[in-house]
Amino acid sequence: MGTLISWVNLADAAAEISATSEGAGLGVRNLLTEPVAEVWRCPPLASGAAAHVNVDLGGARTIGLVALFAPRDGLLVAGYSVRLFLSAVAAGGDDVADVALAPLDLPAGRGAWRYVLPVPAEVRFIQLRFVSGGAGEYLQLGRLWIGPDFRPAVPFSRTDHARGVISAGLAERSTISGILSAQRGATLRNPTFSLPLLTDAEADVVEDMALAAGNFGQVVASPRTQAGAAGFVLGRFETPPSPRIVTPLRWSASFSVVEDL
Repeated sequence: MGTLISWVNLADAAAEISATSEGAGLGVRNLLTEPVAEVWRCPPLASGAAAHVNVDLGGARTIGLVALFAPRDGLLVAGYSVRLFLSAVAAGGDDVADVALAPLDLPAGRGAWRYVLPVPAEVRFIQLRFVSGGAGEYLQLGRLWIGPDFRPAVPFSRTDHARGVISAGLAERSTISGILSAQRGATLRNPTFSLPLLTDAEADVVEDMALAAGNFGQVVASPRTQAGAAGFVLGRFETPPSPRIVTPLRWSASFSVVEDL
């Protein structure tokens, strides 16, 4: 597919979100808070039983991506499957999409699941149906993302792509003694990439996303969607992208995303 970036989370402004099952103090609205560590927890279910998460966007909105992110310290379950229903007319309807039940595989340290629509579509109701395999495990997820997405015709440049990692810990060397004091924190991803050949219209979209997200708004980025869900990063622009003209009809833009935890 190439490169995908989503910079608006419509779930955060949803008219309604509900779940048929949730743990005490770990309600479904935690999926709408930016820290992935704040979670919605579904208690263990019997084999074949299902828990539903329903979202009403309040009106038809154009979306291209539905994604879920799991916290680093949560239980990355292997016993659940997920089915997705997208509708413009009714909760649980499938007039836009009915994504077949599939294992909810969440790679360790890269706990993401996503569905990218073949083409963006008008959607109002989203239902995620989680079916237990009966392993007696709870399900825990930290962030729900429903948004429009940007898919440039020319994907990222392979000569300017780094799958970097940085540390959330603090390291400081004393100016007098030279002793290094380090507080180790979680490591997090910091992918950098560039889009080398943007049209005028695509450069306008990049400028719009920079204005909307700035340094502090969350985004979802996947420089290379062929890498699957493990390549999707939820985070923030280290520096908002700035399109630069490279030929009379083409622009380029560089991206650096720092992962949220």
